[in-house]
Parts: sequence; structure tokens; C-alpha cells
Amino acid sequence: AGRAEQKAAGKGDTPTKRPPVLRAGVNTVTSLVESRLVHRKTCTSVAFTQTNPEDKGALAKLVEAIKTNYNDRYEEIRRHWGGGIMGPKSTARITKLEKAKAKELATKLG
Repeated sequence: AGRAEQKAAGKGDTPTKRPPVLRAGVNTVTSLVESRLVHRKTCTSVAFTQTNPEDKGALAKLVEAIKTNYNDRYEEIRRHWGGGIMGPKSTARITKLEKAKAKELATKLG
């Protein structure tokens, strides 16, 4: 309302600077990336060009956490394969072997 009154009074229209904002949500971020950020539908990374001086400490903490959790552990994460979930045949075979071992151990001990 303040800008409209200034414009009606004949004074120059000086737009105010937009504050930096953080957007969340898959659809919101996707539309921001597609329309304004890179003009592409697929984008794997985004770079910050400017940060507020008061936010530099928090950004440094975030970067440090990301580096220790992902970048430095890359080899460990890459080597970790599936979750060890076996099919019914393999599970039955292993339980059969375990029962046989338990029975053999019980007969040895008496």
C-alpha cells in the first residue's frame, strides 16, 4: 500500500529488495528450478551465489555435516549392498542347516 500511495503522489517508484527465502516441498522446489533457476526439467545440484553474513556460520555447519556424513563416507556407503533379505528357499535351507547343527550339538552333549 505504501508504494501505491507514493506512486499516486507522483514520487518515484523504488521497489524494495526481496528478502532471501527458503522454499520447501517437492512440487514447489521443482517448479522453482524449472521456471526460474536453471530453465531445465532435470537439475541435480544447485549452488548458492550469495549468503547473508549472519547466516554464514549456519551454512558452514551445514556444509561440515554434509561433508562428514556423505562426502567422507562415500566409499563406505558405496560398498554397502542390500539388506540381507533372502527368499523363502534360502531361508528354509538355512533354518534346516541350523536345526541339524543344533540336533548334532545336542547329541554330542548328551
